[in-house]
Amino acid sequence: MKNLMLLVVLVMMFFTSSVYSQDDFTPIEVKVVSKPNVMRTVDEFTGKVKINSSYGENVTVLKYVEGKTTTTYLSLNTTGSTCVVDGTGVIVLFKDGTKWVKNGEEIDCDVNTGSGSSFKYSAFITLTPADIKLFSAKKVKKFKLYIFEGSVRNPEKFNAEFVEAISMK
Repeated sequence: MKNLMLLVVLVMMFFTSSVYSQDDFTPIEVKVVSKPNVMRTVDEFTGKVKINSSYGENVTVLKYVEGKTTTTYLSLNTTGSTCVVDGTGVIVLFKDGTKWVKNGEEIDCDVNTGSGSSFKYSAFITLTPADIKLFSAKKVKKFKLYIFEGSVRNPEKFNAEFVEAISMK
């Protein structure tokens, strides 16, 4: 009987000391504003704004606003069957046949844990105002990270998300 009483007291102590109200926690990111396929979050501590397209395939635009400073990035991802750790160079092919070339851009290589024995290649590129204007006006068809090709299944959708993300503040 004493053991049962002790167990009941211990269980009660555990549950009463482990209960928290929603007011006890403050989220780091608040003020989430979403438009179709574009998300905007504001960090409550720093005020830094993050805007990103959610195209979700292998191409994404990310825009960060902190005070009067805005930085925009293009993230490209594809896969390959061999590991190349020192590859450089990005080529984007637009639907109209023109190309955007960044020869010295570093390509990262990681093991692709989701699909057997392949490797994931990625580039995270800072876009200039001229680059932003170009990507706003054209539709990405394909890209190459070093020697590994990736494609965009719906260039119109990505272009619409790119323009939307760029226009958000």
